[in-house]
Amino acid sequence: MPIFTERFRELQGERSNTEFADFLGISRQTVGFYCNGDRIPDAYMLRCIAEKCNVSADWLLGLSDIRPTSYNEETPTSLGLTESFVRYLIFLRMNCFNGETEFFHSVLSSKHFFNAIKAIIKLWNIPCTDAGNLRGLEGCDFIHCAEEMGQNVLQKTDNKYTVCRVDTAVNGLIFKAQSSFASAIEDSYYNRANK
Repeated sequence: MPIFTERFRELQGERSNTEFADFLGISRQTVGFYCNGDRIPDAYMLRCIAEKCNVSADWLLGLSDIRPTSYNEETPTSLGLTESFVRYLIFLRMNCFNGETEFFHSVLSSKHFFNAIKAIIKLWNIPCTDAGNLRGLEGCDFIHCAEEMGQNVLQKTDNKYTVCRVDTAVNGLIFKAQSSFASAIEDSYYNRANK
């Protein structure tokens, strides 16, 4: 597959076979085979290469010409992160995980961590919509309707809206955030323990 060879070399860039092999966690000889077109990786190795290099397996195989690099080039400013938040993340990575950045990254990239953040965003948005404004429901999971429904909110579940109390919605989201954070840490811990 010449397309794989070409794109694998593109990912290698100026790195030597040894440097690229160390980065990917494979042997120097295997990198040489891939660069020369003598071999192509199996499905597992293809996935590993794609994940390490932040590209899609489709791009590596020539099924897509879109190489997803935009998020690799994001800066804290372009992501809307404050300087204090970035300093806090650096402090956590350097001091709380004793150099175990793989565990730190595993927690932050977990789907459970993502679900916890989504729950917090929903929680944040409950009282923020203008009371009684029901326009634009399609993009929201919770709409505050204090004037029309007292202390109730419209909750979106499976693309249907139901009315629930604000305190019930808040408590549910707090529980979801807490349990999702716990699951992210548990999964990362057990994944590390089972390696």
